[in-house]
Order: sequence, then C-alpha cells, then structure tokens
Amino acid sequence: MLGSSKFVKLASFVLVGYFVVSHGAMAEVKIGALGGFTGPIENLAGPILDGGKLAVKNINDQGGILGGQKLVLVPADTGCIDAALISSSSDRLVNSENVTAIAGAMCSGATIAT
Repeated sequence: MLGSSKFVKLASFVLVGYFVVSHGAMAEVKIGALGGFTGPIENLAGPILDGGKLAVKNINDQGGILGGQKLVLVPADTGCIDAALISSSSDRLVNSENVTAIAGAMCSGATIAT
C-alpha cells in the first residue's frame, strides 16, 4: 500500500502524463478558478483571484509551461451557496471553456456541488 506522500507523487505523475499526451498540441492551457465572487466571501475571493492571476502572469512571463504554452485563468462565480450558479459555472468551465483543471471552489458547499 502506498503512503499518502507516495500516492500524491504518483497521482501527480499520472496527471502530468495525461496532460502532456492529451493536451500537448495546445497553444494555451486553461485553468478554471471557481470562487465565491458574490455571496458571503466576496471580500476574500477577489484578492485570491488576483494572486492566481499574478502567478499565471509570472509563469507566462518566464516562458509558460511544457515548451512555451501559456496558462490562462478562467474565473467563474459560485456565490458559495447558490446551487444553480455553482452548477452553471462548473458546467461552463468544463463544457464551454474546456479547462484542463479547476482550482477551487472556495466554499465547501460549492466544492461538493461541483
């Protein structure tokens, strides 16, 4: 049985391998950012998103990832407690924006619903 740190490393390698094989020809890599931009934590969500944007900018300024592909952060609001908004935002990120990964959500209810 794998220890938790070994499992995390193995899972990371598998995800990176999948990413390279399935998305290798992309010019940009979209990452969804689910956050409570409205609702009970809206005063926290904006600065958290700004931190993500800064990280993406720094990565892109240094040549991007995987041979020059640019990261693109795609924000989507969950409202933290609005089930309809959570569902539509998650669906949009996956099915319309075609994100490779999703960071968030910032609230447990939104994370479970997603």
